[in-house]
Order: sequence, then structure tokens, then C-alpha cells
Amino acid sequence: MTIIEKQQIKSYHTERLKKWEDKRSKILGWTSKKAQQLRFETITSLASFNSTSVLDLGCGYGDFKQFLDHRFYDFDYIGLDQQPEFIAQAKERFSNSQNTWFYTSDFTRCQLPEVDIVVACGVLSYRCNEPNFYMRSIQQFYESAKKTLILNMLDEDGFHSGPLLVSHNKEEIYKQCREFCKHVTLETGYLDNDFTIRMTKG
Repeated sequence: MTIIEKQQIKSYHTERLKKWEDKRSKILGWTSKKAQQLRFETITSLASFNSTSVLDLGCGYGDFKQFLDHRFYDFDYIGLDQQPEFIAQAKERFSNSQNTWFYTSDFTRCQLPEVDIVVACGVLSYRCNEPNFYMRSIQQFYESAKKTLILNMLDEDGFHSGPLLVSHNKEEIYKQCREFCKHVTLETGYLDNDFTIRMTKG
């Protein structure tokens, strides 16, 4: 992903910060808080997060951490996001939470930590003209996961790609994931414009 493409993403969220103020789901680019929650429900239906270590890529304000807190126990959580404003607020929100860390970081340039479960919710929704960027990123996420990778992407059957946001062919993504992981599931139907992939090791 080029510097210009990364800056476009930052500018997109900066403008939404000005427009939506305290509406976190809108600032993050979700159509609604309900849509965000449906994605979280789908993700957590695919694995138990009890007594695990979790890496949340594109963590935003830590909303997924809050979602996990109400449903699971005894997990370590690491949140990464390239938007400094998001990380600053996430650190403040969860300043009293144990085993919780937030870092301003670009997943395309850093060495990801090894954890049990990697979650990539929305981070592959942005346009990148670099050849094989999306599958290379998925492989990077998969290598970081000791047990499970869960990711979602925009579905081209329900979402038309634009200058910034890009949708994907779910069958093709599923097929390519199967090339390096035997245990892959494809989840659809929870939203018209989204699909979720689970990749499990062992």
C-alpha cells in the first residue's frame, strides 16, 4: 500500500471525526452501530475467546474489546490501528483494563505478534492497487495466528467499489484461502454487503 493510499484512509477518518464527533461507529466507517454489532456477533460465533490471546487489527476505539468483555473471560487483548486519534481514545477508555494493550501501528509495515486468534474486521475494505495486496495481507494475518484467523470483507454482490472502499468476490477469496489453509469456512447472510472468513490451524 502506497503512502498516498494510506494518507487517503487517514484523511477519510479525519473528516468523519469532524462530521460525526462522538458517533464512533460512523467515524470508523460503519453504516450503523447495528451493522458493527452484527459483524462482531458473527466473528464471536466462530471461536471461543475464553483464555486466549487476541490481536484486533484496525481496532479503532476498542469497540470489539468492549464486546468481548461482555461475553468472554480471561483473554489478553492487543489492538492495533494506524489512526493516532483512535488509539489515544482507546487507551483512555480501557485505562483500567488488565491484559489490554493498544498501539498506533501500520500492519503493512510491522511484525505482527504471535497470538491465538487474529481478528481483522474491516481493515481490507480500503482500495490498494498493489498486486496481491489482499491475499498477501491475509497470509500475514494467518501466520500470526496460532489457532484461528477471522476476517471480514465487503461483498461485491452487495457493495459497489468506489475510489476508497473496495469490495471482493467472496468465492474467489475463499478459494485462495483454501490454497494455504485446509480448514476454511465462509459466513454470509448476516449483512447484505459483507462476508466473513474463518481460517483454523490444526
